[in-house]
Formats: sequence, C-alpha cells, structure tokens
Amino acid sequence: MPAVSVIVPVHNGERQLRECLGCLTAQTLTDLEIIVVDDGSTDATAAIIDEVAALDARVRRLTGPAIGSAGAARNAGLAVATGDYLAFLDSDDRFAPTLLEELHEKAVADSADIVLTRFRIADDSTGDVSPVEWGVRLRHFPRRTPLAPSALGDNLFLAVNPAPWNKLFRTEFVTGTNLRFQELRRTNDLYFTALALAHAERISYIQTYGIDYRVGHGTSLQSTLHESPLDFVDALTAIRGELERIGRWPALERAFTNLVVEVSLTALRKAGTAESFATVHEALREDVLPRLGVTGRADDYFLRRDYPALVADILERSTTELIFQRLQQAQQQAASARAQAHSALLAVIDPGPDGAPGPDAATPTPASPTSPTSGLADADGVPRPDVSVIIPVHNTEAYLRDCLDSVLRQSGVDIEIICADDGSTDASGTLLARIAASEPRVRVLALSHAGQSQARNAALGIARGRYLCFVDSDDFWRFDGLAELVGHADAEQLDLLAFDAESIRDPGVGDRRWQRMATFYQRPGDYRETSSGPGLLARMNARRHYRASACLYLVRRSVIEANDIRFRPGISHEDNLFTFRVMLAAGRAAHLPARLYGRRLRPHSIMGTASRAVAARGYFVCAVEMLRLVHGRRFEPEVARQIGAVIHRVLRQASEQATGLGADLVERMGTIDPAPDAQALYRLIAEAHADAQFRRKRPSPPPHPVRRVAAGVRRRLRRLARATADLARAARRSR
Repeated sequence: MPAVSVIVPVHNGERQLRECLGCLTAQTLTDLEIIVVDDGSTDATAAIIDEVAALDARVRRLTGPAIGSAGAARNAGLAVATGDYLAFLDSDDRFAPTLLEELHEKAVADSADIVLTRFRIADDSTGDVSPVEWGVRLRHFPRRTPLAPSALGDNLFLAVNPAPWNKLFRTEFVTGTNLRFQELRRTNDLYFTALALAHAERISYIQTYGIDYRVGHGTSLQSTLHESPLDFVDALTAIRGELERIGRWPALERAFTNLVVEVSLTALRKAGTAESFATVHEALREDVLPRLGVTGRADDYFLRRDYPALVADILERSTTELIFQRLQQAQQQAASARAQAHSALLAVIDPGPDGAPGPDAATPTPASPTSPTSGLADADGVPRPDVSVIIPVHNTEAYLRDCLDSVLRQSGVDIEIICADDGSTDASGTLLARIAASEPRVRVLALSHAGQSQARNAALGIARGRYLCFVDSDDFWRFDGLAELVGHADAEQLDLLAFDAESIRDPGVGDRRWQRMATFYQRPGDYRETSSGPGLLARMNARRHYRASACLYLVRRSVIEANDIRFRPGISHEDNLFTFRVMLAAGRAAHLPARLYGRRLRPHSIMGTASRAVAARGYFVCAVEMLRLVHGRRFEPEVARQIGAVIHRVLRQASEQATGLGADLVERMGTIDPAPDAQALYRLIAEAHADAQFRRKRPSPPPHPVRRVAAGVRRRLRRLARATADLARAARRSR
C-alpha cells in the first residue's frame, strides 16, 4: 500500500501534462501511486500518460467519465486509490520536489485528517510567480498543531481556499465520511473541501509555498468560468443541507453565511460576459442571498468590513448599475496606473536640474486613525501581507545573504520581501535570483542603476503589505521581532512605529567614528505613549533622539499612498526628506526601544570634493522641500519649534558641506531651484561659505618669540641627524 495516492484529472492537457507528471515522478517521497484520469481527451494526452507510465510503474492511466467535470474525474480516481493519504493535482499545475514528503511527514507526526500548504500563482502570460496568502490565511491559525476546526471559529471556511490540491487528506477519513466531489462543471471542489473541514478532528499545516498554480495559458477551466455560472449555488445549497444533517448547524451558521458572501462575490467578479453577470446578479438578489441567510444581518455579523456594503450593492442596485460601477472602477484603476507610470517616467527622464525640488511640493494630508484591520485585502479580496520589506541592493554581495536570512527568519507574520537590484555589477543579482527561486516570499526587481531612491520607489510601486519597512542590504535584523512590532502597531492603531538599532563595527572603522556612532541609533527616552507623528518628532528632537533613517520604523502603507510619499530621486541623504514627510503625515505614532535593526558601520574613505558637492546639494534640496511642507501649517508652539530645529539642522549640514567647496561649485547650487524660498536659503549658504573663505585668507599672526627659537632648534637637530647618518654610511662603505 503506497504512502500517498496522487489523483490528476486531465482533459486535453497535452501542453502542460508532461511537466506536471515530471514534478510527481521527481518527488523525494517515492512511495506513491499516480492515478491520471484521462477525462475524454481528444489530443495527445493519453499517449503522454502511457509514455510516462512505461518509464515509471507508479503511473497509471484511468479512463474518466468524460462529462466535463473535474469533480467526477477525481471521484473516479478516489474509487481506485489505495494510498494511506490522498493528494490532488491539476494537470497544468506543479508540486515542488519535496512537497509530498513534507506533507506526509506532518500528517503522520500530527495524526492529521487534513494537512494544508500555501501556494504561488505562476502567470504564464507574464512569467510572474507570486506567493499568495489567501490559500491558507495563517493569521487565523494557532501556532501549535494539530488543531480542531473549532480553533478557527467563524473563519473556518474563509481561512482556507476551496481547492483540493493544496491539501493532503487521510484516506480513511475521506472514506469514513463518504466525501465525494460534486459532479458540477464549476465549483465542484467547494463542497468536498468545506465538508472535509467541518468533519475533521485534527487539522495541521506547513508554511511551505510548495505549489505553482498556473494561470494565463487559456486552457484551464478557469478561463471559461462564464459557462455554467450558477454551479456555485448548487454547491452552497448542498453544503448547507449536509451541515444540518451531520449536526454542525447552527454552530457553523456564521461561518457558512460569510462563505456564501465570499463565493457569491467571487462568482460575480469572475462572470466573464454581460449575460453571465446578469444571470449571477439576478440569482443572488432574488434567491441565493435571502434563501441562504445573508440578508437582514447586522454589519458586525460579517467577518470582512466591506461585506455589508458589497451585499447592499447587490441587493439594491440594478444589473446595469453594477456593470457601470465595475466599468468605472476598471477605468479609475487604469487611469491611476497610467498616472503612476507617467510620474515614474518623468522622474527617470527629467528629475530636474541637479535633482531640483519641484515648484509645488505637496503638503502631506494628516492621516486619520486607522483600524488594525483596514487594508487587509486588495480590491478583489486577495489578502495583503502584513509587511512589505523593501531592500535596495547595489554591489553588496558580501553582506546580502546575511541581510535576507535575517528577514526570512521572522516568524508569526506574513511578509513579502522586495529586493530592488539597482544595477549591481557584482554577483548580487545572481544571488538574489537564486534565493528568489527557492523562497517565494522574495521578489526581485532588476533595474538599471539609478540610485537608491529610484530603487526604493520602484519597490514601493508594487508593495502590497499593510505595513512597510526598509532594510539596507549591508545591514540586517538582529532577532525575530517583527511580529511583536506589527502586533503593537495593530493594537494601538498606529500609522508609524519607530524602533532602534545596534551599531555593528566592521574592521577598519576608526575609533573616533565608532565613539560617535556606537549608540547613535539608540533612543533611551520613553516615547511609548501614542501621539501624532509631528508630536513624536518634536519629543524626540527635544532630547536629540530624532533619527531620519527610513530603516528605523514600521509605517502603514495607506499613509504613504494617501500622501503620495516617495523618495526624492537624484539626491543623497534622501531619508531626511522622506522620514520628515512620513512623520508629518502620521496620525498616530509611537516608539518601542527594541534594537531590532543591526546598522553595520563600514570603513570609508575621507570625503572628497565630489562627494561633498553631492552631500551639500542633497541636504539643500531636503531643506527646501521640508520648509515647503510645513508652510502654512499650524502646530503647537513646542512642536513648531522642534520642526523648525530639524529643518535648520539639515540646512546647517548643507552649509557645512559647502564650506569645503570652491566658489564655482557653491554658485552652481544657486541654479538648482530659482524659486524665491529656495534662493533665500541658498543666500544663507553662500554667505556662510564667503565668511569661511575670508577666515581662511586672513594673514596669520607672527610666531611667538619662544616658538620661533624652538623651531630653529628643531631645524638644527634635524640637520645634525642627517649629517650623522651620512658619516655612518661612509664609514660602512670604507670597510
């Protein structure tokens, strides 16, 4: 008796079938039987199965019922399966080589009826491969396994997607409960999966993204969902009846009602034609929602905050209105995408003279307090990761592995890691590609070299997390603490949560620099109390604890997007402006004295003229933009004083860097921005530079008489030493 029976239904799947079967025959768990149900194929499917079976005795071809239902084909496989456990795979998808071994080991260890795993979506049309969290929404699961269905509460059906192929089932459990797939053309797996979850006594899971669910090739049943658009109604009706029969009603009534809403919204969204859309909408409004208990519920009965409004739209709007609403949303999304692309293109093509600030710097919109659950899902219902971790990379091959490992070790929190490779010329790109191939949470953007700001902005453009944070690729996180930060931010409904860093001294870092930076990123004051972003900035700056590094806080992504906050391209020290904008926009902010971040101090050369010019320009642009951001805004007196002090400090840094430059380079700074406010700040820098040059040119006072005598003695001693050395060399030669 094999350990696992894998059932593969297939209909005219010659394009992907060979690859699918190859991923099964290559499994590290070799004790398998692979039952391929040829469900009426008219292409080369049968020949491919026989070819593989001739090479591998574990593969067998079974003739299916050929009624156009994957559920019926799976039932045919179930009838002959002999394995201890059951797995399912669609013929256009792929298992990772170790997946079945991992699932089987977990099932045996936990004596589980069902073991769940996560998966990735592989888009054949674009080549993109992205992990998804809605396959198994682990935020609803306890950490310890196994668990009873009651541990998921009302989220039992929403916490797990209905597909059978990301689950391993104990065969005795399936046969003992007489579970079978409905023989529907669509939604034939919903009944099987929902009832399996309801019947199970022990559920377990692994966190591996071990499956590639392929889309975009136009041959799967998903590409013809507009046919048989009401099959989902039969599935839901059957689930309701079975829950009543087995005595799980009304305990699962709320879980089922929310499942009805989710499945109904999905059916409406995936209706591919106007006719099928109208059919689904009429059925929902006139029959499904009232009959299955959705109507008449209080808003807090629903598990997603947007459900009540979406249900109301279905019940109260006409089909024409809903189609028009969908069209408007699509047009708005398209317009927004075009605007973002246009802005990005302008930033690349014409960032302004020497990275000049724009004439009309946007004023941040103060963020209102947000719910910890706001933004949990995209517009189409796909859940967001908790955190998007953005890592710009440029020639940091030696440090990159440690950096990524430290982020990947974070537990108890759903993350996506976006690595923006800024045109690296070392092996950084190769290393990133290798890591991303084995770790689905890592996404890599391969960019032309345009600087750290552009790299971070590119990552911001695709980030999906509820929160954002930044890590420099030569730094790392010191311990597993991200989940605690997210939990605190959620509990306090924070827009920004600051934390600290430990400085790490690399060999070659001088003592003076180390003394200055050893504790620079540690803020010993008590800033736990929640305040506004400007208020937190003021409290920290008053005690000289304000730090502009973008790597030292977790920020709610909705704040960044609502205020269109991005890094300023073309300048250095861009964190000063970015963090200042984030602080002004944050409605609720706090600080935890947790030294999560490891800031690596690396040796660097003495700053030369070119780098001083870049630094002076960067600080100057930041000061101009910061001043514009606060223009016309009112703050409490102490907050206003501290905000002014931060801007003044940045301007002073610009002036100090400019002091070491020639007059021609300083004059060029005056051409960066012709606006009067920028010219006023430039005049202050130019005057400071002129004063410094004057002090350098003042004649030195005559030396003190004693110093003059001492200098003469030193000169005579040096001449005597040279003469003595010459005599010694002559004596050696004469020998």
